[in-house]
Amino acid sequence: MLHFSQPHAAIRRSASLAISFAALLVIGVRSPVKLAIAALLLWPIAQLMVNAYCARWFKVSLKPWTPLPARPLSFSNAIYHEVRRSSRVDRPYKVKLHMDDNRVTQASEQHCSNLQR
Repeated sequence: MLHFSQPHAAIRRSASLAISFAALLVIGVRSPVKLAIAALLLWPIAQLMVNAYCARWFKVSLKPWTPLPARPLSFSNAIYHEVRRSSRVDRPYKVKLHMDDNRVTQASEQHCSNLQR
């Protein structure tokens, strides 16, 4: 798989943020809180315009996609997702974790046995 890449991302991001701040100052926003919130809301639109304008100088290229490494599922998230899947009332509370980490599986079984007592 491939993805589009364009160099100098920091320059483009900072330029679009500066443009969004400048546009809001020209409009007349003076409150620092409103200025910050409005600039963050306006930033993606300015980012699209800056990216389109800079496409002439910073050529878009295709690069191979490198997927992010899988993050391990934490114990609380595993319990939450499994309970959500098995939320029927007529069957007992059981958590079946199919994880490589045996400690999480043993801890969940102990937790379930404590709940059934």
